[in-house]
Amino acid sequence: MSNRILFHLTTMRKLHLSAHFKTTNVVAREKPNSCRILFNVIVVLFGMAATGVAVWFVMDSRIQSRPKVQPTESDRFTSSASLQAVAPQSTDPPLEIVDMKPLSMCMGDCDKDSDCARGLMCFQRNANTLVPGCSGGLEDSSRSDYCIPVELPPLAVTETFPLGLCEGDCDSNDDCKHGLICYQRTGFVPVPGCAGGSADSSRTDYCVPRDLVPETYMSYLGEKLFGNPDDNFGSAVSLSQSEPLLMAVGAVDRGSTGYVNIYQLEGGDSWVLAATIQGNEVGSDFGDSVSMSWDGKYVAVGMPESNNGGRVKVFELSTTNSNDIGWNQVGNDIAVGSPQEYGGYAVSLSEDGSILAVAEPYSFSTFKRANSGQWVLLGSRVDIGSFGGDSISLSGDGSRVAVNVKPDDVYPPDGYGRVFEFDGTEWTQVGQTLGDLSIGDSFGLDNIYLTSTSLPGDGTTVVMSCIDRVAEDSYVQVYRDMGDSEWIQMGDPTLGKLDEGKLDEMSKHHLDCILRFQNMRREIVPV
Repeated sequence: MSNRILFHLTTMRKLHLSAHFKTTNVVAREKPNSCRILFNVIVVLFGMAATGVAVWFVMDSRIQSRPKVQPTESDRFTSSASLQAVAPQSTDPPLEIVDMKPLSMCMGDCDKDSDCARGLMCFQRNANTLVPGCSGGLEDSSRSDYCIPVELPPLAVTETFPLGLCEGDCDSNDDCKHGLICYQRTGFVPVPGCAGGSADSSRTDYCVPRDLVPETYMSYLGEKLFGNPDDNFGSAVSLSQSEPLLMAVGAVDRGSTGYVNIYQLEGGDSWVLAATIQGNEVGSDFGDSVSMSWDGKYVAVGMPESNNGGRVKVFELSTTNSNDIGWNQVGNDIAVGSPQEYGGYAVSLSEDGSILAVAEPYSFSTFKRANSGQWVLLGSRVDIGSFGGDSISLSGDGSRVAVNVKPDDVYPPDGYGRVFEFDGTEWTQVGQTLGDLSIGDSFGLDNIYLTSTSLPGDGTTVVMSCIDRVAEDSYVQVYRDMGDSEWIQMGDPTLGKLDEGKLDEMSKHHLDCILRFQNMRREIVPV
């Protein structure tokens, strides 16, 4: 009703101005007497009233009759803004480009907040992006920026899908309307483009414009994947850096031979099963660990429960003329331990897949692929001095190895990391042991559990994620080799609260705390 009243008043004002100018012209031309002027004014007022009622009726008739007419595509495009301006169901004003500043709400093109009227700010956007509080934006291929209220839309939880701006709870981008993505967050974290979040202790995720998400933010890459019941699908995962992206997902399936699925990312948001590598030994835990080379041409698969003390197989990508993807084993099976030593508990390939690091609970070994395709031991087997080896990471060039260490005489175990470098003959430790610092009262050394280590290409940066099993907290530490083989901690540890009941799940699946850091590879975690 308010829209109609506003339209009616606007129409009356326009008619009044028109009548004013028309009356003035008549007066200037005819110069009538006062009685004639009064008569003309009365006629104009009656005409304004009658015309206003007619216009009101015509506009209502146009809206009511429009659904009965099948408009053309051009009609739909050219009339959408006017319909939104008068239709009762529309609440957001349309976008508009004007030259007069300061700009009002949903007007552009602004460059800075001072271009907007008081109480508004300049919303910087990319092409085809929704503008909060305004109707339109997806169809706008320009990079025009518009003024929006400083007071952002509030957060809301609804069961109506797809979810709109600042609505939750979403699990993936598919839950959001076009142009929005699901912003994955922890408790007490503000939501970009929305009012609230910093006081919200829940982990509710909300839909926000894609261009508002910081570049360092980690969001879903494609949809969630699900395996068969009892397959332990997601026991290990590894992501290539190739285009298109490839992902290896292990499924131990302890009652069978186990398998590894290879997926290819299509369209930027859909994982398509490209191939399955099947194990050949029942109960070997084939797929308990996997690692892909950066180019996606090689994948190493661990079999820690093999009867021969644990083994590793490496497979190479092969394609046929029909572009079908296949994987053929490269070289020999790699046996790294004696019976019950669980060789292949963790594996890591170099960027080009030519060097392989294989861990077992108390040691690790490194192999190089010879010209013949066979895998040859590089240096000697390295004793890490204590229990560990369930997480290992090889630098991109294969010159350094990071491995976790957990003393077996303490429970919960301390968590440490050690880095080794190949000097051309043997592997020697680089710098001090990492992670042996107490962090606050609850992060005593006997409460920290190291779950992962990661190295960028040159092996000069280490990222370790740890779990405090008492306080049920987690943290990430970053160390850098500054050139003198001494590891310097970079900043304070990044702390995070674990969900209740998630601690055992994280331990069971060896989940990684993921941190985007410089040129570190993209990674993915099982859920």
